[in-house]
Amino acid sequence: EFLAPTPEKLRFYKIKVEGLLGGHSGGDIHLPRANANKMIARLMTVLNKNIDIFISEWNSGSNANVIPRSSQMIFGINPIDESKLKQMFRNEKEAIYRYYLNEMKILEPNMSIFIEDVENRKVFGKKESTNIIATANLIPNGVINVSPLYEDFIHTSCNFGVIKTNENEIEFQSYPRSIWRTELNVLVNRFDQLAKFNRWEIELRPILPEWSPKPNSQFIQFVKKQYEQVVNQEIKLHLVHGGLETGMISNKLPRVSMVSLGPTVEDNHSPNERLKIEDVGILYQVLKNIVMNINKIKN
Repeated sequence: EFLAPTPEKLRFYKIKVEGLLGGHSGGDIHLPRANANKMIARLMTVLNKNIDIFISEWNSGSNANVIPRSSQMIFGINPIDESKLKQMFRNEKEAIYRYYLNEMKILEPNMSIFIEDVENRKVFGKKESTNIIATANLIPNGVINVSPLYEDFIHTSCNFGVIKTNENEIEFQSYPRSIWRTELNVLVNRFDQLAKFNRWEIELRPILPEWSPKPNSQFIQFVKKQYEQVVNQEIKLHLVHGGLETGMISNKLPRVSMVSLGPTVEDNHSPNERLKIEDVGILYQVLKNIVMNINKIKN
């Protein structure tokens, strides 16, 4: 937790991962995209096996529900380990590139991993640095469970989204999701145990209530019909486990039928985020049809 005085004659480096695709953890967590925080944790876990690492700072991400596109850590090592560090870094970097830039399928086309010298600064102690690396490496991330009820529907997931270095501490932020509160509690308990085992403080922020899907409900089938009449073709229902305001409403009014509508949005929470303008007019007409024909739904 506390920054130790900088040991004499440490050599300092910055490792940075950048250029990843990123995305929204509610809609993109199932895609084979790298998480920059987990990638740094992977690299540092390998380096820390044979080299004494003294972390100075680690920063990444803006929101816990966004898959981080970049992450960087500054740390010190003993000068005697310099050549070993560079060789181990090179080997692990090449292994990562072979996976994510495989000629069969390029998963992260703009990924960049590099290391560079930086000036001296204060550091966490060796024990604390190892704790930070190990905890980051063990934090749950990605798809946790797939629904047994609905095909290709993510049941539970978690996103390791933010790392902040404050004056004398490092803060991790993760965003767990699940359509079942009991399964979410299981995941939260994992975080609680991990924090206590590694002597971290943990804060559980208010959780957006879950909203269980009902794809065969009468109201959803009615909305589907209105949509098909506007676009003049059959449409498919797609379930996502992203958090919505409907979760809060359904917990207060459990008997109310609800459906979420919206235009096509791609690459949420990334610099490439975009909306299909054509869909806005379509959605407007669908909503008009719903209001005009809602009295036709049988009770």
